[in-house]
Amino acid sequence: MTCKNRKSQLDDKYHLHFGFGFDSKNNDYKVIRLMILRAEQDTPHVEVYSLVSRSWRIIDVTVPPFFICYLRHWFTPVTVNGAVHWVVGRWRCDGSWYKSILSFDVIEETFGELMLPQQSRKVESTLLAVEGGHSLSVVNHFMKRSRRVFSVWVMKKYGIIESWTEIFQCDSECYGGVLDILALTRGGKVVVRLASEVITLIDPINGSLEPVGRQGYSEAYVGSYVESLFLINKEPDVLSF
Repeated sequence: MTCKNRKSQLDDKYHLHFGFGFDSKNNDYKVIRLMILRAEQDTPHVEVYSLVSRSWRIIDVTVPPFFICYLRHWFTPVTVNGAVHWVVGRWRCDGSWYKSILSFDVIEETFGELMLPQQSRKVESTLLAVEGGHSLSVVNHFMKRSRRVFSVWVMKKYGIIESWTEIFQCDSECYGGVLDILALTRGGKVVVRLASEVITLIDPINGSLEPVGRQGYSEAYVGSYVESLFLINKEPDVLSF
């Protein structure tokens, strides 16, 4: 069976979701794959690929039951503090649900949960890339007087829910029209995509704008990275199924 055919069969049977992180204890980069049976959306099958051993393995680990709302800005992974994070939904005993952050510790290979700021089903939450990958950040979207409001929060102390701090808020009419909040720089500036389709840095302290890149981004994505001398093996089985 070819890799392509097997992937097609997996896609038909499972929802597939990935994360990528660095295991500093073993000097290894790992790919995490969550394989969720379409008939059992809250019971994932978890596999880890090691770039050192060049192999996949199934891990027997307890995963907090969750479900995924398949919106564009949900379930985009962000790696911070040696863990991969996703925004997910979770059910309460009374049948209601809430959103939280599912985390995967790349070293210990265990899952955990972090609560989001501004808990409300009317609030959409997106994890933000932060330059250098040292802080966990989220942008919350909600409607207020027919305008979309963007509220950017940073977890000042990782794992301490009380350390969530709002650092920036604007609505969709500010700065000539804000379409998306994309990321945060190491210096605390907010990376946005304006209605003019220009990627721009906003200083939340003085409100100054600094256009970057060219105009005409109808869609944009910003990711954080850390430079490394680690050589990824170029053989074709590195990410085979």
